[in-house]
Amino acid sequence: MDKLKNELKKTLKEGLLNQLVNPGSGELDKYLSKVDKLIEETVKTCDELIEEGEEMTTEDILRLPQVGERNRLILEMVGMLRKLKNQLISMPSQTRQKMG
Repeated sequence: MDKLKNELKKTLKEGLLNQLVNPGSGELDKYLSKVDKLIEETVKTCDELIEEGEEMTTEDILRLPQVGERNRLILEMVGMLRKLKNQLISMPSQTRQKMG
């Protein structure tokens, strides 16, 4: 009996969530598609800039302070881009978890 009751609650909850999330006008789907597209494009741009930055770093054979500082700045930007990319990738799943 409890199993049937729990299944009924689950079905009702899913139906209610479906009505709330899918109002039928398609506006939500369009909006979510735009957000997904923005995230995908931003992640792609991050990947491109990460690769470009890594290619720009040079080996500091002579241990010149200028080269070391330049590499440090580039690697700082690459690290920032990686962090941004990882946050963007994890946002949709975090949002789904918050919704239940």
